[in-house]
Amino acid sequence: MQRVRRNLVINLTLRIKSSTETMINADGENVDLYIPRKCSWTNRLITCKDHAAIQVNVGHLGPDGTYNGNYSTFAISGYVRNKVRR
Repeated sequence: MQRVRRNLVINLTLRIKSSTETMINADGENVDLYIPRKCSWTNRLITCKDHAAIQVNVGHLGPDGTYNGNYSTFAISGYVRNKVRR
């Protein structure tokens, strides 16, 4: 009985872990409702409850110093913002 129960638990966990499919529409675009962000500094996941987290877009400049339409996105978690000296 113990062996049957152990095999059942292993089979259930394998089945749960293998169902990590994402929702993709007919055009091949990802349509998940929530895609978690990662902190650019610590690579930690930024949870939906982290209300102190920020996301900053930094524009790229051309050789003449004008904005060329490209930008880099940085996400900073609330943990990192809390550790800053004031």
